[in-house]
Amino acid sequence: MAEYLVSDPAIQDAHPHTQYDLIANICHEGEPGKGAGNFKVHILHKGANKWYELQDLHVKDILPPVITLSDSYIQIYELQKESNMQKTT
Repeated sequence: MAEYLVSDPAIQDAHPHTQYDLIANICHEGEPGKGAGNFKVHILHKGANKWYELQDLHVKDILPPVITLSDSYIQIYELQKESNMQKTT
């Protein structure tokens, strides 16, 4: 991953604790490339701090470990705020 990181020391010093939180996980079920299958998304409701699975018009609560068991197609992350990083380190 080093080739994707900024090598400028001034920028690295300004952001020494860059951390991200997973906020959405998109999965595809079905055969790729055939135009078949469907998508479902696992999304974090930040206000309630709960994860949900959405597929078409169906919504259900899920536990965070379910996300690690799924085959991810796209994952979306959010940069942690400075105040949140101090709580987790």
